[in-house]
Amino acid sequence: MTEATQTNTEEAGQTFYAVPKNVDDAYYVVLDVANRVLRQCTAFSIERLREENPTIAEIARSMRLICKLMHVLEECDAIGAGWTIHKAHEYADHVQALADAIDSGDEQELLRQCETLKGRNFL
Repeated sequence: MTEATQTNTEEAGQTFYAVPKNVDDAYYVVLDVANRVLRQCTAFSIERLREENPTIAEIARSMRLICKLMHVLEECDAIGAGWTIHKAHEYADHVQALADAIDSGDEQELLRQCETLKGRNFL
């Protein structure tokens, strides 16, 4: 994340993200969202998670859009950002796996996916 870039604001208990201006800012958003989703998934039951708005599945779709945006941003300014983009896709995949476990009502799979994501370094 660049020093001068404000990537998110908190308002009324919700987080709002600024449109990323470069690959690093977009990656920060992906990491932050994945971390927030992980905290939700470890704190709440599947029933409660299904009631979330937006749903974890909707959040995963938004993360995939950010990953697509990262490819465009890379063309503009970040030579060699392929590794960062690859990592962003991995975090989006983890959030999608959490969403799939929630949607199927599989608490054991949700716990397994939470443990897998907890094992990531979020760097």
